[in-house]
Amino acid sequence: MRDAAERRSSPSDRAVSPPGISAEQQASVLREVSEGYAAIASMREVTMRRRAQIAQLRSAIAGEEAARPFSEVALSRLPKVRTAAGYATLRALLRDHGIERLRDELAEKGLVGDDGLLTTGTKPFNLFARLGSGAMVQPEMQPANAALAALTPEAAERYVLCCNRPENDEHWASDAPEWLGKASMSQRHRFMTVRTLEWTYFNALTLGIRGGEVRVRVRVRVRMPLTLTLTLTLTLTLTLTLTLTLTLT
Repeated sequence: MRDAAERRSSPSDRAVSPPGISAEQQASVLREVSEGYAAIASMREVTMRRRAQIAQLRSAIAGEEAARPFSEVALSRLPKVRTAAGYATLRALLRDHGIERLRDELAEKGLVGDDGLLTTGTKPFNLFARLGSGAMVQPEMQPANAALAALTPEAAERYVLCCNRPENDEHWASDAPEWLGKASMSQRHRFMTVRTLEWTYFNALTLGIRGGEVRVRVRVRVRMPLTLTLTLTLTLTLTLTLTLTLTLT
């Protein structure tokens, strides 16, 4: 009867060791498994604590940034932007900061007026806004702008050609430290700026930031002993496409 009772008892009622493994070895394995589960639980607790700390830190940073101008926030987050991903990140950061808030910050510095247009005074001094509006004229560029008007009147109504200071042009190839970042980028470096003073047009970060699409198309053709065809197309939605076609015959 005793043998029958033992046979009827469930496996859980008895400690049964797998073949070839002693009871001591089985106890050691179970102990190691239990210790492993305890370590996993401890790591999970540490991870959750760190996540909570990171969330608190992000909240604190957001609170500090909420009171800082975008120029400081951008420099602290992305001091250098050289890739499409960095540009997209900075645009997203600006949207979070607030586009109109950025305009208000520029207005506080006197760069943007109440009408949303760039100011053209001397304090602060915005060279390209002054040249684009006609408040300032570069006599040495008058022949070039006259040629642009003769070739393409529509383009001349929307854009103005500008140049650097003579000394910057003279030192265009200089490696001297005092001219780094100041000298012209080439021997005949020239600029083309827009005549409109809409503040979002004067920085690549804010082009089209309010939605919609910005399109700029310039076509200039010169027919002489040589034929020069220059086509510049700028389309901005969520992506930026720049096409430049130059044909010499």
